[in-house]
Amino acid sequence: MQSPVQTIQEMLRGYSYKAACIERPEFKIKYSVNTKQLHIGPLYLPDVDVKEGTCTELMNTSYHELRKQFPQHKVYRALGTDSVFFPDGPHAFNLLSETDVLRDVQFVCARDISKIPLHQMLMIDPSFGNIGDYRRHGYRIANLCNHDFPIICPNNFLLDEGVSTPIARTKNGVAFLRHSSSSPNIISIFQIGFDGIRERYGLRSNDLDRLIENERSLAKIINKLRSTPIEIVDRTFEEPTNAIESKEVIMNGVIPTSSENDFPKYVFFK
Repeated sequence: MQSPVQTIQEMLRGYSYKAACIERPEFKIKYSVNTKQLHIGPLYLPDVDVKEGTCTELMNTSYHELRKQFPQHKVYRALGTDSVFFPDGPHAFNLLSETDVLRDVQFVCARDISKIPLHQMLMIDPSFGNIGDYRRHGYRIANLCNHDFPIICPNNFLLDEGVSTPIARTKNGVAFLRHSSSSPNIISIFQIGFDGIRERYGLRSNDLDRLIENERSLAKIINKLRSTPIEIVDRTFEEPTNAIESKEVIMNGVIPTSSENDFPKYVFFK
């Protein structure tokens, strides 16, 4: 008979971290000449069973799969950080518990996390395949959500100059997209890096082409980036909010907002 960890390991083999939003026709990049920030999105589409996507999408899909696999356990969704790929957060993952540690509490914020017996839970990160004690893997937990509590996230994000964001898991490690230049040119503004390789590569680099030759998933992202125009805007983007709010929603989807809003909200709920 398989242990819970073995069952989860087998389940997670079907999950793959990837910025799948880049491949979608709706994907757009805007550049603010005021702040030199990139505005990227939309991140999410209404698909509740994504197994190739961002950490929030994978957390959401695995959350429901874990509830089916372990009906006698409690599954909680967490937002926090990990020490390697999302040291500043937010990163999304799950926690599995044999007991109902939250009881009737729907949401736990950062200041109350220390009151929860987290050492009794098994941390499950479908993005990077980590399973076990969250502290041993270098994770921190900022927010914890109980069953059916909706997580509301910005559907776009800002990338500052000099900052990187993970875009795919590859044989060479996790690939990062880096905003490397103040020139709003699609070829010069981005670099690609890998956590297992010190060097960074321009979008048109021959060395990058060799690295992604057998990485079909990453190659599709790179090719889409190469062909995506950048819209130049002479204004400052509003700041996104990552707040988790209590709202009654019935399915995944974008909450309608003003068309001028830089960061429409997306609800993860099923």
